[in-house]
Amino acid sequence: MGRNLEYFPSIASTNQYLKARLAQENVPLGATVVADEQTEGRGRLGRPWWSPPIDGLYTSFLVYPGRQLSGILSLLVGVALSDAIRRETGLDPRLKWPNDVLVSQKKCAGILVEAGHTSQPWAVIGIGVNVLGTMPDAFGNAITLATAAQGAVDRVQLYAHMAERLEFWYESWLTEGSPPILAAWRERSLTLNQAVQVQESGHVLFTGRARDIASDGALLVEVEGQRLRRVEAGEVSIRFDNGSYTPESSG
Repeated sequence: MGRNLEYFPSIASTNQYLKARLAQENVPLGATVVADEQTEGRGRLGRPWWSPPIDGLYTSFLVYPGRQLSGILSLLVGVALSDAIRRETGLDPRLKWPNDVLVSQKKCAGILVEAGHTSQPWAVIGIGVNVLGTMPDAFGNAITLATAAQGAVDRVQLYAHMAERLEFWYESWLTEGSPPILAAWRERSLTLNQAVQVQESGHVLFTGRARDIASDGALLVEVEGQRLRRVEAGEVSIRFDNGSYTPESSG
């Protein structure tokens, strides 16, 4: 990961850039784009991702998985990113299904995996991390790593850890399949065994308790005391002790 690296002080979107390259040329496995700022950054379901200059780390990696991805790749990236954050900051990141990383119950990073097929299956792994400075009041459910760690965080070192751990877990998945990824994700999950609310397009579909992750990465939610429902898409919010559900943040 990162052997074919391009850096931009500012870019519309690192994911968009890699996808545009794919449409025009043969792009090597592990090709990476890193930017100080995104002017059109976005998260899951098309939400805007606040990407101010210098304060964050915005990067995309290209892989050719050669197999059906399902939802497992987002979980894989979450595990790798939590490793990287722990190594650089000493914090204990937790994972919220399907693609958020949280510290102190606040979102510090998000993941957007986009996949397609041209001459072969491909996936662009987009990662945005709130690293330095403080979050504006408008993003009350988000936090920067510097705020959480109460000290400086080296963005270059964080990127190096991220690339190394992503390569480690990706190669593990290619050789051993999903079980090690699922086991690691379960250990770091903030979602499992919590009361959750499942929404789609702003409408509440049902509430229940998150019980497990399926082999393809879907979330299994217990409803009505016994029945398990698969959640493959939509929004899953976690209910805190005060009865409120975690709002989504585009930080």
